Amino acid sequence: MARTGASLDKFWNYLNELRTAVILRNTPYVANREYNLGRTENLDSIVVIGQAHIDELIQFVENDKVHIKGIGRTLNPEIEFPLNFEKLGIGVNVITPNNLIEN
Repeated sequence: MARTGASLDKFWNYLNELRTAVILRNTPYVANREYNLGRTENLDSIVVIGQAHIDELIQFVENDKVHIKGIGRTLNPEIEFPLNFEKLGIGVNVITPNNLIEN
């Protein structure tokens, strides 16, 4: 079934939210792996993502969980899982240029 118009926009937003969720979910594991392999001296890490993901990132971090509304029952189901950043002692800072904040 081909997606058009509003359906395509919903699908695109769903994929962007999912991409942001996966980045957030994997970051602590990647940082731990690199530290355990001796590739880094500490567990600090920097993750660079596009401006299009900032809204979801802030929402997920503030709630300490991921919640993505589904757009279908089987192909694009609702997704929810905890991030546990607070429990793990993970802090998140968002750095963005001033000209993007003003817009």
